[in-house]
Amino acid sequence: MKHRSKLLATWLALTLVLAMTGCRWGPNEPPSSVREAGDAAGEYAKALDGVAGVKVIFNQPGHDPKDHPRSADDVSTWLVSIRLRVSKGTGTNVAVAAAQALAENVAGQRLGFAWEVGISDADEATGAGAEAGVYSSQGPAPITAQYFAVAREIGALPGVERAMMDHDGVAEVTTTGFQFLKPVGAYLAAKQLNVGALLVSQGRAHITTAGKALGAGLTELVTQLGTQFAARSVDVDTRVLYGQPQRRLTLTVEDSSQSQPILEYLRSTPLAYTPGEAVVTDFFIAEKGTGLTLVSGKLNYAGPQPPPPPIDEPSGPPTYSPPSYIPAPPCTVAQLTASMKGRVEAALGHRAMTILLTNTSATRCSVEGYPGVKFFADDGAPIPVTLTHGSSYMFSDPGPAPISLAPGATATAMLAWGANSTTQGHILPASMAVAPREGEGFVPTQVLTDTPDIIEGSELEVSAWDWPDAPLFR
Repeated sequence: MKHRSKLLATWLALTLVLAMTGCRWGPNEPPSSVREAGDAAGEYAKALDGVAGVKVIFNQPGHDPKDHPRSADDVSTWLVSIRLRVSKGTGTNVAVAAAQALAENVAGQRLGFAWEVGISDADEATGAGAEAGVYSSQGPAPITAQYFAVAREIGALPGVERAMMDHDGVAEVTTTGFQFLKPVGAYLAAKQLNVGALLVSQGRAHITTAGKALGAGLTELVTQLGTQFAARSVDVDTRVLYGQPQRRLTLTVEDSSQSQPILEYLRSTPLAYTPGEAVVTDFFIAEKGTGLTLVSGKLNYAGPQPPPPPIDEPSGPPTYSPPSYIPAPPCTVAQLTASMKGRVEAALGHRAMTILLTNTSATRCSVEGYPGVKFFADDGAPIPVTLTHGSSYMFSDPGPAPISLAPGATATAMLAWGANSTTQGHILPASMAVAPREGEGFVPTQVLTDTPDIIEGSELEVSAWDWPDAPLFR
C-alpha cells in the first residue's frame, strides 16, 4: 500500500510540473536533444517584446503505439510546437515580429525535427480569443500582420469564442451558437477570405469551402436550420477531397420524424446564387443514431444564374429514401381541432398565448398563412377584437409557409396584446374558435385553459402557423 501511495504521489507531482511548465508530451517522452531544444526556444521567446506567455508542446504526429509504433529516439518523428501568447494591448506588428524572430532562431539550428511557431491573444484557460499560425520549418509559411489583424477582428465579433487564421488565409472560427454565423460569414465574404471551418459549440455547423465565400443565401440557410429546426448538426462541404467532390449539405436529426419540417423548408426556400460564391447542390438528411440517410435531394436555386451541375460521385452503399415529396392538400375544418396551450404568458405589460391546431384525421394535410380567431363570452356572445399580422413584443413572426401535418401532428400560432390594466365592467372570453386560414370556416369552439385579459375592442397581433416548439418567443 505504501509503495502504491508513493507511486501515486510521484505521478501527481509530475503532472503538476508539466501543467506548470505548459509542456505536453506525446505518447513517448521526447529525446533529450528535442526536449532541451524546445525548452531553450521557450526561454528565448519569453524575452521577446510583447510576449506574455509561452507554451511548448512536444508531439509525434500520427503516433499510435499499437498500429504505428515509432521510436522515441528517432528525432525526425518529433514536432515541437511553440505558441506565443501576447496581451490584447500588444500591437499586431510587434506580435508578428516576435513570432518571426523565434521562427528564425529555431529554423537556423537545423536539429532534424519539425518546428511550428504560432501567436495568439487567446486565454490559455478557455482558448477564447484570436490566433494565427504557423511559421514552420517544413517550408516558408509566414504569418502576416494582415492575417493576425484579421484573426483579432473576427475574435472581437459577437458570439465568437476563437478565431484562427493560417498562412493560406483560411479562417477557422468557433462561435457560441448558430445565430452568430451570419455576421462571421458576412465579414469573411467582405474580406474575400477562405473559410476553413465554422464550428458551433451549441449544436455543430462545419462549413468547408474550396477558396470561395459561402454566400449570404447559404449562410442564412445554415443559420435557419440550426436555430429553427430540429437539426442536431449541419455540415456544408464544397471541397474536392481525394479527387471526389463533396458539394453538399448534410444534416443529422435525432429521429426520422424530425426530417419532414426540414425537408419542406429546403424544398420551399429558393437560394440566390452569385457567380464566384461556393456552390452546394445536394442535401442529405441523416438519422443521428444510425447514420442512415433518410432523404436526399437538390437545393432550390433561383437566378440570376443556376449553379453548375454537380460532378457524379461514385455510387456507395444503398441508402433509404422515402417516396418523392408531394405537398399535402390543405386541411379542412373537419380534419382539425383547436385549443389553447397552457397559460397566458406575461412580460412588462404585454400578453401572449399559444394556439394549437391538430390534425385529428387519418390523412396528411397542410395549413399555411395566418389563422382567423374569434372569442366568445360564457353565454356564447362574440367579443369583437381586431387582428393584425406580424411580429410583436412577445414573439417574432416566422411568416407564411406551408406546414404539413401528419395524422396527430400539431401546428402553432401566437397571439399577443397589450395588458388591460382594468377589466372591471368588461366581459372576458371563456372560449374561442379558430379558422385554419382567414376567410374560411372555423373549427368548433373550444374552452380556454386560462382567462386572457382580452376585452371588446382589443387589438391583437397574430403570427403565421409554425412548427411546434419553434423559438417564437423573445
